[in-house]
Amino acid sequence: MRNGRPPKRGGLSLPLQLLHLRMCYPESSGRILHGGRLVWWATVKPSAISDIYQVFIDAKPRMFPQVWVSGGAIDRCSDLSSVPHKFDCGEEPSRIRVCLQYHDWSSDQLFTETVMPWCCEWIVHFEIWMATGEWHGGGIHPS
Repeated sequence: MRNGRPPKRGGLSLPLQLLHLRMCYPESSGRILHGGRLVWWATVKPSAISDIYQVFIDAKPRMFPQVWVSGGAIDRCSDLSSVPHKFDCGEEPSRIRVCLQYHDWSSDQLFTETVMPWCCEWIVHFEIWMATGEWHGGGIHPS
């Protein structure tokens, strides 16, 4: 304690985030790059009837990570620019930078308890959107 106040929390370190990601997704890969940036990728199957997807996380200290998804139904989507609730998309390879609940996240929360469940939920809503043409995932997309 300094000046009678507890020290400010700086959030969870990215090496700790990486450790938890590896523990929850043992087949995943990732590392901490020069400058402290975390890059991590894994294969996920969000539900029993879902396709298999690749998730890529790119995170800087104390910032909400960029989360990209590829594979599965994304490969069958003929117009990635029409996909709702996303930040960006890429054509080669087909991938989407998903819009997650960043307002509900703080750097003292584990990616395994926030970002990854939100990403899997986004994928399920994407699969429903591909089947029905309607987005049921809700959310507010920042401008």
